[in-house]
Amino acid sequence: MGYVKGGLVNKGYADWTHVVVRLQEYEVGLEHKKNWATCSVVIEKSFLGFINVNDTTGQELFDVLLQELKSLDLDVDNVQGEARDFFGVIQRIYTIFAHSTKSWQILKDNVKGLTLKSISSTRWESRVNSVRAIRFQIVDIREALLQVSKNDYDSKIKSEAKSLAKNELGDFEFLVAIVIWYDMLNYVNSVSKSVQSIDMLIDVAIDIIKGLISFFERYRDVGFSSAVKEAKKIAIELDINLLLPHRRQIRRKKYFNENSHDEPAVVELQSTEDAFRINYFLCMVDRAISSLNRRFEQYEDYEKIFGFLFTSTKLNELDDVCLKSSCDALEVALKNSDCNDVDANELRDIMDWRC
Repeated sequence: MGYVKGGLVNKGYADWTHVVVRLQEYEVGLEHKKNWATCSVVIEKSFLGFINVNDTTGQELFDVLLQELKSLDLDVDNVQGEARDFFGVIQRIYTIFAHSTKSWQILKDNVKGLTLKSISSTRWESRVNSVRAIRFQIVDIREALLQVSKNDYDSKIKSEAKSLAKNELGDFEFLVAIVIWYDMLNYVNSVSKSVQSIDMLIDVAIDIIKGLISFFERYRDVGFSSAVKEAKKIAIELDINLLLPHRRQIRRKKYFNENSHDEPAVVELQSTEDAFRINYFLCMVDRAISSLNRRFEQYEDYEKIFGFLFTSTKLNELDDVCLKSSCDALEVALKNSDCNDVDANELRDIMDWRC
């Protein structure tokens, strides 16, 4: 039985042993090309719903997000990015020395200060400790890697150690990245400890988050140049190239009505430093600011509803009209269908003890 090459839609096909051939034919067929030319692809954001979270630690939020992605049948292993690549390198460095007592002894002989830490999947603070140990001891750690590459019995370990020493720790972009990551992680970690204290009040947490947002906004303006400056100091100690390589130049075609003294024919593309700042540094910082702003707005919503109950001082500052308005708003916020968890009038009567 004959068929039209490429006519796959609504035709039906019984010979499934040759389905691959049919699909290949369809891909180059007129029907496919016509459909592709007329199709309109629109990428949209959709709100899927809220996720219940019992703990607001970084690790708990990560675990909840990971579970949600899995429930949507999304392959997390296919998610790639700068953060994953960076921490992958950090973990590889630790693994090189941890694989044998001989390698660990080489590390101890060269590095006398902070101990290398593995990146734990259950302790968010481990990321800070892991980055800190390399950030401030990178010269000694690189020397230790070079010694492992010469003295280890395992050829794979020797090759990996040499690659890390020469390619990653010998790369100026990595030096800039580790300075940036440490600056951000160290500040966030100190704030995170404060927010997670058992006696933390929401109004205090709001002020802390506001301060963290201010840090990232300042860091966005001055952080990159500061990181490059620090990275250059490290690069000098490592005796590696301080300059990021320039991208190639492209030559623009000059038209007949253009004068030779007009815009130059050679147009230089974005420098590697500018590209790294825009595509790496600003990307991370802007994501952090966006995430913190969402958290800040969430806390502000809580404050609007519960704020008058945070402290006796705030409660006593309210006049009768404002107290009534606050109690009414709380009743509405906690109302579920026809069931009221809070009665505004009763709550207002309870508040009569105010001084």
